[in-house]
Amino acid sequence: MTKLEKAELALIPLAGFGFLAISPSLPRQLGIGNLLLTLSALLLLQSLIRDLFILSTSRRTKPASDVKPMRCLCAESAFGMSGIVAGAAMLGVGFDLQVVIGQWAWGIAVVSTFGVGFSIKDFILQTNPWRIVRDQDHLNIVVSWKK
Repeated sequence: MTKLEKAELALIPLAGFGFLAISPSLPRQLGIGNLLLTLSALLLLQSLIRDLFILSTSRRTKPASDVKPMRCLCAESAFGMSGIVAGAAMLGVGFDLQVVIGQWAWGIAVVSTFGVGFSIKDFILQTNPWRIVRDQDHLNIVVSWKK
C-alpha cells in the first residue's frame, strides 16, 4: 500500500466525522434523487481529487512503449456518472420519495461512499473486449475509442 493510499484511508473517517459535525446544518429530509445526486457527486469529487494529486506528484515520465491505448472507463467514473444520470432521471420524472436522514446517517453515507470509491479505484471497465481490468497505475492508459 502506497503512502497516498494510506493517507486516503486516514482521510475517509475524518471526512465522515466532518460531515457528522456539520450534520445539524444539513437537511433532515431529502428526496432519493437528490440523495443519489449528492453521493454520486461526492464519489466523482473523490476520484477527481485523487487523480489531480497523482498527476501533480508524478515526477516521472513514462516511455511511449508503456502507454496502453484502450476503449475503457474508470469504474469510479462509471458508477458516479450512473448515479448522476439516475438521480437526474428521478428528479426529471418527479419521483421524489422523501427519506428521513438522521444525524449519524450523513457521516455513515459519506464514509460508505468514500470507502466504495477507494475500493474500486483501480478497476477499469474495458469495452472492447468487454471485461474488468485492474490497473493500479492509471497514468499509463490512454483512452482511445478507435480500434
